[in-house]
Amino acid sequence: MNWLMIVLRLVHVGGGAMWVGMMAFMTFYLTPALNEVGPDAGKVMQALQKQKIMIVMPVIALLTIVSGIWMMTRLYAGPSNFAASRMGMALNVGALSAILAFLIGIVVMRPLMMKSMTTKDPAEAQKLRARARLFGSWEMNWMAYNFAHDVDLPGSTGEPVPFLMYPQAETADGRVDSLAPDDFKYEITAREIV
Repeated sequence: MNWLMIVLRLVHVGGGAMWVGMMAFMTFYLTPALNEVGPDAGKVMQALQKQKIMIVMPVIALLTIVSGIWMMTRLYAGPSNFAASRMGMALNVGALSAILAFLIGIVVMRPLMMKSMTTKDPAEAQKLRARARLFGSWEMNWMAYNFAHDVDLPGSTGEPVPFLMYPQAETADGRVDSLAPDDFKYEITAREIV
């Protein structure tokens, strides 16, 4: 093994650990803490900006990706069909995932975070941070009731329900079509519980 491969591995593994670690810290600890403190979060974000975090993070990510691609080109060189092997495919999936994560971070997340750091309106900054945090997630006004599929309804003689989205009903004649408004009527009410 030559020195170049040793250096590339150190840069790739060290950079990857820092990249993933910093993103995990920001996602699971920093962002919830900033949301909790409210308007004062802008001061923390400005302090982070002074520490050049919005420059350091992409540089670490880029070094990780470039060193990984460099090692892949050296590994894939030669007459063997390594890229089609299981290990080669695993490396390909990892590389594509890292590149996709980098592009999402640079194109979507970074502009939102930069804007939240420079805005003077605390409410606007909090809204921008929430938008960045929720990218790829459900909207704030959605609620997941379940993730069930192929549900066997208790006491039912019919086939399993593919998923629970609408109320289901069954009579002696069989299951009622919940999407036929003339045949199946229901009312949903809500009240505040004190």
